[in-house]
Amino acid sequence: MSVPGSEDQLGLKVRRAQEALAAIRGVGTSGKVRVVVDANNKLLDVFVPGLDLDTTDAIIAAYGAAVADQQPRIAEATREITADPQFESVSAFVRANSKSPEPTWTEEDEDRYFEEQNRRGWR
Repeated sequence: MSVPGSEDQLGLKVRRAQEALAAIRGVGTSGKVRVVVDANNKLLDVFVPGLDLDTTDAIIAAYGAAVADQQPRIAEATREITADPQFESVSAFVRANSKSPEPTWTEEDEDRYFEEQNRRGWR
């Protein structure tokens, strides 16, 4: 038996976690190479000295294509689990108690971030 309102509390916790995760950006460097990723490990930016913006965009696009390419194999590898009724019950509960948060990282935020990085000599 569940505590009254506990589902609502869990839903609130899930939404807060989703909002916090949406705002996270990781910046990694190796030598002169710097990359920016989001909490889902989506590649947002690549900086290599001397690399033009078109090439940077092409790297990010290639990364996106590689991720998309692997999705059918991931779905196949996890099909047995995702087809399990217990898994579906948990998934349905999570979906019902969480809305996708509005992105907290806007295009203007991104522009400001990269402008600041440029001022610091990033590009």
